[in-house]
Amino acid sequence: MRILLFGATGFLGGRVLERLLDERHEVVAVVRDPAPLARYGTQVSVVRGDIAVPSTYRGQGLQCDASINCVGLLRGGFRGREYARVVVRGTQAWVKECQEAGIQHVVLVSANGADPEGPPYARTKWTAEQAVRNAGPAWTIFRPSFIIGPGGIVEQFGRLLKLRVLPVFGRQDYLGEPIDRDDVVAAILASLRSAKAKNRVFHLGGPDQVTYREMVDAIRRHTGTKCWMPTLPRSVGYAMAGTLGWLPFFPATVENLRLLFKGNLVPERDVELVLGIQPKPFEASVKAAVEGLHGAKTA
Repeated sequence: MRILLFGATGFLGGRVLERLLDERHEVVAVVRDPAPLARYGTQVSVVRGDIAVPSTYRGQGLQCDASINCVGLLRGGFRGREYARVVVRGTQAWVKECQEAGIQHVVLVSANGADPEGPPYARTKWTAEQAVRNAGPAWTIFRPSFIIGPGGIVEQFGRLLKLRVLPVFGRQDYLGEPIDRDDVVAAILASLRSAKAKNRVFHLGGPDQVTYREMVDAIRRHTGTKCWMPTLPRSVGYAMAGTLGWLPFFPATVENLRLLFKGNLVPERDVELVLGIQPKPFEASVKAAVEGLHGAKTA
């Protein structure tokens, strides 16, 4: 297949690109900064573009069979304006370009918890999904829980743990079902091959339910870092995020904490039956992610 890919320099999209090439697909990658893809040479057709500015990639979907959108943001800027620009308007522009190019299948990576009544992150994810559902081409939407892999939250918490003090907030009654990045990628690629995946939403979660403390502690153990993790009231977390959350180095905004405290359990596991994906256990995913991150830094 010939695939039009967005987000190819990101944590998830970069791995999607690698696997697409492994399976001998042709890839047209639309990215804001082409430099990280220079190592692929002529294996990838690279286009400098912004998903929210369709004129930068107009016509690139011609002759493509499918398109995958892995673009994502964890910070929405002032009043969620970047969420609106990239997640909503960007997805709407992408879908329209895919329609005009005659692409037959679009795949969107959304988020577990997408909700029309939720905070800006969840609300804009839901709005983007509606643009895909109403598209002319066949569509598939994936809603993953926390994604575990080299980079991402494993790298972020690995850095924070080196500070030797990392608080957790409130009762640990908010659970997640972290899923291995390679399992998410496998589901995306399987959806390209399966007619049963078309016009469906799949939630993606791992087999283990873990608390925030358990997730961070697993990263601590596998990185071999000594760190004190005191439990503080949630109100302290909100106060810290409200004061410092606008700074790039601070790990969470108030919205991020609200989503965290809501929990991140998936409501169904149809992907296991329909696409044959059997997610890896949580501990194995963290161990592999830490080893992969260490290997990437020493390579």
